[in-house]
Amino acid sequence: MYERPLIRPHLTTQLANLLGEAQRAHRQAMADLHALAFEHRCAISDVQAEVTELHEILHDVTVILRQQADTDVATLKQQLQGVLLRLTRRDPAQPLN
Repeated sequence: MYERPLIRPHLTTQLANLLGEAQRAHRQAMADLHALAFEHRCAISDVQAEVTELHEILHDVTVILRQQADTDVATLKQQLQGVLLRLTRRDPAQPLN
């Protein structure tokens, strides 16, 4: 009785070729993935630098606006004091106009 061989050389060769192609495709996919991850890390670093710069700008603007507000409040206080002084110095016997 003739038994067919379990391993056939042409099928083994095809399987080895397919396995080699799959390994090459896997290596290429991993290389692409690492390159993409590197690009993403660079982009994240750039965005973090921009956020830091914007934070510094916001801090500077806040400081300037606070200084302007303090100046405005001081000016308004002086004006109010001047008006209050003029009102209190008025002689009630004198007409308003």
